[in-house]
Amino acid sequence: MRLLSVIGSQARKRFPRPVRQTLVGLLLIVLVSQTVLGVLAYRAAVDHLRQNDPRQLQNRSEVSFFFAPLRLQVGSSISSGEVIEYLGELGYVESADETPGSFKTGDNTITVTPRAVVFQQLSIRIERHRIDALTAGGQPVMEVQLEPLPMQEFVRYLQNESLREQRVRRTVLVPGAVPELLSDAVISIEDRRFFQHHGIDVFGIARRVLSGQGGGSSLTQQLIKNTIFKGAKGEFWQKYLSFLPANWQRKATDVFLALAAEKMMSKDEILAAYLSVVPLGAAEGVELHGVAVAAQEYFGKNLYELDLAEAAALAGMIHKPSFYLGRARDADYNAITDRRNSVLDLMGRNLPSKYSAAVIDRAKRVPMQFVFANSRRSERPAAAYSRHFVEFAAHNLTLELAQVQSSEGALHVSTTLDFRLQKEATEIAESAARELQKPIARVCRASRTDKVRCSALVPQVALVAMDPQTGQILAMVGGINSNFNYATAKRSPGSVIKPFIYLRSIQRGHIRGQAFTPATILDPQTDELRGYRPEQNIGRKSTVRVGLAKSYNFHAVAAAEAAGLNNTVEFLSQLTGSHPEVSGMAAIGGTAGSETSLLSLVQAYTVFPNNGRLATATFQRSFEQAGVTKDLASTEPRAVADAGAAYVVTQMMRSVVGPRGTAPDFLGLAGFNSDAMVAAKSGTGMVADVWFVALTPRLVVGVWTGLPQNEIPLRLSDGFSGARVAAPIVAKFMRSVRRVRAELLTGDFQLARNVTRLRIDPNANCTTTGGGVEEYFIIGREPPPCRQGGRQQDESLKR
Repeated sequence: MRLLSVIGSQARKRFPRPVRQTLVGLLLIVLVSQTVLGVLAYRAAVDHLRQNDPRQLQNRSEVSFFFAPLRLQVGSSISSGEVIEYLGELGYVESADETPGSFKTGDNTITVTPRAVVFQQLSIRIERHRIDALTAGGQPVMEVQLEPLPMQEFVRYLQNESLREQRVRRTVLVPGAVPELLSDAVISIEDRRFFQHHGIDVFGIARRVLSGQGGGSSLTQQLIKNTIFKGAKGEFWQKYLSFLPANWQRKATDVFLALAAEKMMSKDEILAAYLSVVPLGAAEGVELHGVAVAAQEYFGKNLYELDLAEAAALAGMIHKPSFYLGRARDADYNAITDRRNSVLDLMGRNLPSKYSAAVIDRAKRVPMQFVFANSRRSERPAAAYSRHFVEFAAHNLTLELAQVQSSEGALHVSTTLDFRLQKEATEIAESAARELQKPIARVCRASRTDKVRCSALVPQVALVAMDPQTGQILAMVGGINSNFNYATAKRSPGSVIKPFIYLRSIQRGHIRGQAFTPATILDPQTDELRGYRPEQNIGRKSTVRVGLAKSYNFHAVAAAEAAGLNNTVEFLSQLTGSHPEVSGMAAIGGTAGSETSLLSLVQAYTVFPNNGRLATATFQRSFEQAGVTKDLASTEPRAVADAGAAYVVTQMMRSVVGPRGTAPDFLGLAGFNSDAMVAAKSGTGMVADVWFVALTPRLVVGVWTGLPQNEIPLRLSDGFSGARVAAPIVAKFMRSVRRVRAELLTGDFQLARNVTRLRIDPNANCTTTGGGVEEYFIIGREPPPCRQGGRQQDESLKR
């Protein structure tokens, strides 16, 4: 008051009364104008937040991908360990308190308390690795589904064309579910007065400015920055404050937005939203948003499993994640250790009753070490299993999904990928790649002198599993520790395309004036080919069935010519997406343009269990936006070949895994009986590509393995055949399918209406009423009857 009196006294001496009145009037006008502008700015901020809720991230187009929900059925096979692992991947913690997002175990029973309201409390009783009983909401049920596992997110900021689409991994935290250790650590270092202020920490800003540290933004302001401001273009503060630099525009507005956010959201909501989106570095080119995925990546732990030292380190990274991450990747932990210790000191100072000096001292003595889980297979999060799949699916969204994701904000996509099958496929593929390194290095050393280069050769393994009835992709492994997706890469197919050649010839081919059938006998020594004659694996005199089972090249070229080479190559191109030259080499996958991808090949193989109908690969099951869920209807398989021809070739391919086929051990390795409904084909490409595809009435599985750069040839003579290298990988996966999804291995191939089964003399290409073997034919294309009453038939059968 004395100061104001002195100022007033000086003003009276220096300015006349009229001038003083004018100055007071101007001051009042300025104050009133500022007040009005402040009110208007606040109202504009409130309106903007109502339209762009930070909890919904409306300023960016966000597509979140999820595994297909895990379905549990009474009687189905699953262990307690698998259920607990799944819950751990979801971020659930074991607790006896039945808090949301927890589970407890006891008496062979797992009780799950979900964090999402759409899921009821669940009790799972497991006896001898099988589900004995299920209850949901206290009522017995036969089937339930668990909360789906997140894969990865793609983010595009809608109003800023200069920002490219980001690949993001993020797990949304539920308000009130932030672990106390982490909450205390973040608030201590980032916003000590978070629970006292109303969006702006005036004392914190003043303290940091006076100390020369600058900044002082509250957690609420940081949330606004990460959600509302990032990528914004043409908003009200940019329109009306355009005369200010861009950063000043934000600074002049975020106060009002933060105040408005505190009216709209609770403190728990603000904290959970902030810790769900705060950037914390990157792994394998994927941005890590939020503390949950950062905890998995840097410590290999569930967020709720972090100890005090780890929570403090994670909180300390927030202000400069790239800096600390770069040092840690170089095994230099000094900077992050110092930062962690600073956070611990603040926690001890601010919350001495919770964190005593002794507790803080023990945490400081813990050595810092990041595990970088994305590069350590045994500790990778579930999202890493699906990296290649989700990248491909994200860029192949239907037009409908693409439209809604760009106009209405966050979009949750439930995919077709089965988590348990994907996990099995990934681990099997990684193990196979390791096993292949030694024989490849051995062959390399035998042909080269550069032993260092030989030891560095890394084979890749890709696997695709599809449900042929729906087209749903159940598992996709695009490679091992690679950013490139080998499941979609075009490679030399070799003999794995031969079934499509036979499909065309069985449907319409003729040779020597008779219909081309599985009983047709071909002899490389006497039969003439009009075009290309294979130089390798010509084969011996045998029926067409045997020729396919043993993968004779001569028989495949003869089949292509029997149906017309031009028509056959065109048909092959349509099915596999390849563009082979019109040459006999196309029949064995060896001509220029024959290359196709594993995904395209597996999709093409669906014509066999579907009796000539092709299923289109499907990646999404449903999507949810703004609380509305829409199921996506599967595309019905479309007819591309004669049903009878497809069924006949399927039966022929069963001989590939029979005693006389190229893969006689496959059924045993995969756990099938000798009469199982399994068909298959192996293949070896022109240089370094090895393939195997197997199918049941409900499942098609394909594997490719090879050297991406074709550094050395992988020859049949060195043991690199599809049957010897790729078939065991498929067999191991089939064993996993039997344990996880046994229903996919059941059923029979459906006999087509235009197919008949007859007994034939396999040495004479004629039908017989006694003896011989059974064979399948399209009605009207059967071989002629054998001569009756003579010794020729009997002698031929003996032979």
